[in-house]
Amino acid sequence: MKRIQFVSLVASSMLLTSSALAGAVRPGFNANTLPANDDGSTGLISLGFSAGVDFFGVTFSDLYVNNNGNVTFDYALSTYTPFDLTSTGRQIIAPFFADVDTRTDSNPVVFGSGTVDSRDAFGVTWEDVNCYVSQSRTSRNTFQVVLVERFDTGPGNFDIEFNYDQIQWETGQASGGSVDCLGGSSARVGYSNGTGDPGTFYELPGSAVLGAFLDSGPASTALILNSLNSTVLGRYIFEAREGEIVQPCDDSDGDGLCDDEDPCPLDPDNDIDQDLVCGDVDNCPGDANPVQEDFDGDGLGDVCDPDDDNDGVPDVSDNCQFVSNPGQEDNDGDGDGDVCDADDDNDGVPDAIDNCPWAANPGQEDFDQDGDGDVCDPDDDDDGVEDAADLCPLSLTDPEMNVPSRGLRPNSHAWMEGVEFTRALPKGNGGGNGSLFTMADTLGCACYEIIDYCLYGAGHSNFGCSTSVMSTWVGGGGFSCGQ
Repeated sequence: MKRIQFVSLVASSMLLTSSALAGAVRPGFNANTLPANDDGSTGLISLGFSAGVDFFGVTFSDLYVNNNGNVTFDYALSTYTPFDLTSTGRQIIAPFFADVDTRTDSNPVVFGSGTVDSRDAFGVTWEDVNCYVSQSRTSRNTFQVVLVERFDTGPGNFDIEFNYDQIQWETGQASGGSVDCLGGSSARVGYSNGTGDPGTFYELPGSAVLGAFLDSGPASTALILNSLNSTVLGRYIFEAREGEIVQPCDDSDGDGLCDDEDPCPLDPDNDIDQDLVCGDVDNCPGDANPVQEDFDGDGLGDVCDPDDDNDGVPDVSDNCQFVSNPGQEDNDGDGDGDVCDADDDNDGVPDAIDNCPWAANPGQEDFDQDGDGDVCDPDDDDDGVEDAADLCPLSLTDPEMNVPSRGLRPNSHAWMEGVEFTRALPKGNGGGNGSLFTMADTLGCACYEIIDYCLYGAGHSNFGCSTSVMSTWVGGGGFSCGQ
């Protein structure tokens, strides 16, 4: 069943007095008076409606006006301590069910027929009424119930209005209230048809809650500060149609849908980007992003985050949108920052297998096979002498290439171990015992390269470089040959 929404219209200033907010109680409806009393009632009073009122499938043409803030259809009610309207067996409509005492310093209850928006109506008004025990005090309540015939919508249909101008007490002293009629078993507001069937009873939030309905009470429940199905503060309207009353409900976002039927109860736009994520929890409420991706975890979804990696560089100019790189380094100038570029030197070889990822070398040349490409290897022949100081930067580093074809002669040298030269000792002194020279001494040139450069001939190639040849080369700083 469709339901009406409960809307809290809190006054802009809590300093406003109740008289400043007054105006919900309708004038008139005062042709008859219930004489001053405590816990009294009228006899059956005619509503004056042509078709009566259909109250949950039972049509009534008259009712009882009870002094204690309610009207009943079944029989008069003298009970002064309010009972639970959601479980009662009484047929009751209660704008403010509490212990009203009109005997002293109080106006009597008045009632009668009238009109609301040119429609027949019957109303009961409790104006400036006292609480039990009636005595001189400043606190008074003014409230009203009006039944408005709505034959225009169907026979027996009607509206129930609860109107409030001032609520300054909540409980009679016989119901546990203080001398100021506060505390104890406080007032209840609502209705019931007495069957207990679902949908046939209702209590306004704040019922039986101490202080809830008072003018000085919480902004969300004070009767004069809120409304129901009305723009008038203090007016609460319930629509009885075809034997049912449109149940009030909470509408937290004010979109006209009850919270328990609203797919997005806290989103008045109801998922405006249609991504099935409600706007109150959507990290990009105006841009569809059903998976809610948020790369940098800053609460803004990627589709609406101007800086997805949170590196201070806006996405529109960031060369790595999803990898933080505030310096925007781009080695190959291809528009992809180094931290996210799969080929940083743009040579067609992915960084993961490139032996020089920061220097273009599509051929992946690696003379010494040490895993560092020649264009980025500081020692291309791996002889221990960096290329910048190496006169022979591409010496063959395989020791077998440097072994003299007929073996070392005494006091001759050859690069036998890849790092330093081996020198054969004079005859009778055993094998080679190390060299007087290193590759650094020869500025990176192997013996065979010295022989070739100096054109020493096959004799040297066959038996290695003599100590004198080496000394001349080293002493001359390279490219120096003896006679």
